[in-house]
This record gives sequence, structure tokens and C-alpha cells, in this order.
Amino acid sequence: MIAIGGGDSPYPFSFGERISYLVDYQAGFSWPDAGKVTFSVDSGTYQGKSCFRFSGIGNSMAWYDWFYPVRDQYYSWADLKTLRPYCFQRIINEGSHHYKQTAWFHFDEGYANIETEEKGIKTKTRVKISANATDPLAGIYTCRNIDWKSKKPGFSIVLPLLLEDSVYASTVRYEGKVNLTVNGKTVPCYKIRPALIEGSLFKGGTEMSVFLRETDLIPIRVEAPIVVGKVVARLKR
Repeated sequence: MIAIGGGDSPYPFSFGERISYLVDYQAGFSWPDAGKVTFSVDSGTYQGKSCFRFSGIGNSMAWYDWFYPVRDQYYSWADLKTLRPYCFQRIINEGSHHYKQTAWFHFDEGYANIETEEKGIKTKTRVKISANATDPLAGIYTCRNIDWKSKKPGFSIVLPLLLEDSVYASTVRYEGKVNLTVNGKTVPCYKIRPALIEGSLFKGGTEMSVFLRETDLIPIRVEAPIVVGKVVARLKR
């Protein structure tokens, strides 16, 4: 196993990292702490190869479940050097919507195989992908790995994101360095604006705001407009 931890890591993250957020829902009124999300970085293996195993686990709080219960799980197995995903999986339980989807990336052949299981029925599709395609979870760590300090406001990159059974060109814009006030303290951050993919939750043509703490590039606040209102994720620990 390649040691990527502490001072050995060439990335701003390492094995064992755990980042937790509290999620507020705002829609003319505010429901603070309606949910929680935890992102983790672990060592893993994929077809005998050492890799990153990224995970994102999101739950609504018990008091919010009566309105819209959420139990979502996201996993990505990614290359230790390139961060390109080998496999991406999401297990969705939102209200009455339940399904499991797995995507296997075959960059040498230029496609991804996708299997979706819903209501006991499995469907399989194949989607063309580019050499720099990624998934939403590996894409988060790809963005954290960019040297934002050297970029000027207005810089942007395009991430081809595989989601559902399509590839979306998601532009990530850099707005510059800003100071964010957290618990009465000023925290220097890099502000980036990833474009949102239209779906049941997000509006097309909108962007979320992500504030990356300058010292370690950990996102300490995320604001995203949704179909009704917006959600705000605040770093807990």
C-alpha cells in the first residue's frame, strides 16, 4: 500500500481524513441542522490495485425525517496518482425514491458501463467518456487538488461529470480570495463556483458557492440554490 498520510501526502488530503458538515435548509424560513454529511478519505483496492476510496454519507436529522427523509451514500474508487475514478457508486434513499447505481470507468476503451437497480429491476447502459471524465465525488477531491493560490480570479476549468447515465460539462469558476467570518473569526478562503446539473433538486444554469480554507483547502462552507430555496453546509469538524 502506498503511504499517503500526514506529511507523506502529495495532496491536501490524506488517508483517514474525515470532514463533517451540518446542513441548513432555507426557503423563506430556515430549518437549521436539517441534515448532516460526512466525507471520508480511505485506502482501498480495486481489481488488486491500491487506490483512494472516497465516500460521502448524507442523512437528514430525525426531526426532519417526517418532512423528507434522506439516507444517501456515495463511493468512489480512484487512482492514487491521477485521481481518475475506477468505479463510482451511489445508493439513494430520498423520500419514496430508492435506487442503487454503479459506474465502471474504462478510460482505455473510452466508455463507462453503468448498472442501475430500482424496484428489483436492473438496467445496463454504456456511455462514452473522455480521458478527463470524473464522477461527482472524485471531482470534489480533484478541485481540492488544484493550486488555487496561483490562479487569478476568472480562471475556470471544465469537469466532465458522469452522473445518472450522461456526461455533463460542469464549469468551475474561481472568484478569488475572500475572508469568511466563522464563529467570530476571519478565515481566508478561496471561493469557487461549480455549475450545478439540472435535476430534481437543482436548477439548471445555476452555481453553488464553495469556500476552500486557504490553509488546507478544506471546504468550510457550501451554498447551493435548489428548486425551492437553498441549502447551506457548514463545517462541523
